[in-house]
Amino acid sequence: MINTYNETSLHKKIKEIYATQFNGKTEQKINNYIYDVITEDNSIIEIQTSNISALKKKIEFCIKNDFKIKIVHPIIEEKYIELYNKEGILISRRKSPKKENIYSILRKLTGIYNFLLNQNFTLEVIFVSIVEKRLQTKEKSQLKNKSRKYLKNWIPIDKLLISVNSKRTLQSYYDYKTLLPLALKSPFTSQQLKKELQKEVNKTTENTYTILIWMLKKLEIISEIGKQGRNKLYQIN
Repeated sequence: MINTYNETSLHKKIKEIYATQFNGKTEQKINNYIYDVITEDNSIIEIQTSNISALKKKIEFCIKNDFKIKIVHPIIEEKYIELYNKEGILISRRKSPKKENIYSILRKLTGIYNFLLNQNFTLEVIFVSIVEKRLQTKEKSQLKNKSRKYLKNWIPIDKLLISVNSKRTLQSYYDYKTLLPLALKSPFTSQQLKKELQKEVNKTTENTYTILIWMLKKLEIISEIGKQGRNKLYQIN
């Protein structure tokens, strides 16, 4: 029977990579929290494959107690889907048409925006290729977190890392400023931002530009300075 543990193989493999790279120890307890990796110089590394904002309390504890913390978040730019039956026999394998990009993380950061520019906080985004394993079910099934709007005849059981293709670090004011499209001129409207994002990045979600504006206003990278017709006007600080 196929492994169905909560920690995916993807999470475990990335944790092993960073523990080796920084000569760290895994699953270390500090106060009431268990962290993925504690490095040789006593810095903390947390691997988060889902919602980064779920780590808010862990991050807050580190910052208040002067620990440096790095959140490592994989963005899946290439995914192969393998479907298995209950006996563990592979039924099918295909490449997913979905491809994430750097803007896929924006909504996951909204709960921790006030930590993003803290000197003790670093976000390292790794762009990865993975295999997602699924288990075929007889009946349409809901996920444990009840997040499915439409039920499906399979449940996810594991994710495997194929490769880490590239990395991008977000830490400073300048790093987050680079999320703005290069061709965008200041001042600009939300619709102008939306247009430039669509040119620069294929298949950004419809509300990507609104989340980006919200985030960059919170970080004081852009400011609202008035209106152009009915549209709000923003400048890059």
